[in-house]
Amino acid sequence: MRKARGGILITILVIFMIISLLITLLFSTIIYIQKRAILQIRKIDSKLIAEAGIEECLFKLNTGQMYYHVYEENFGNGKYEIHFIEYEDIFSIESAGHVMNGTNIVSTYRAKVKGSIRNRRYIINEYERL
Repeated sequence: MRKARGGILITILVIFMIISLLITLLFSTIIYIQKRAILQIRKIDSKLIAEAGIEECLFKLNTGQMYYHVYEENFGNGKYEIHFIEYEDIFSIESAGHVMNGTNIVSTYRAKVKGSIRNRRYIINEYERL
């Protein structure tokens, strides 16, 4: 009778260990997926911030409000840095979008547009990711 109880106890312990292992694996997988999702969201945010910087620069150029060729501006949960270059009838804008966590940069996306100037209007011809 004692051997039967010992066998049942060992079987229950093995089943309990397997269930514990599966629960641990489940939580580890959830944490991994959550971290990957946060990284993906930060990448998308930094891209949107960089593109917002380009759009802001184009707006300032086309309305005559552009005073600096290099500047940065806070934007939502980050900031963008703009580098504007103009030569005769062509121009380029480089924008770096940064997602911030306090004062730390946690994600960066760099984009560049090139274009032409016609009748004092700045028109984008080409977009590239740096």
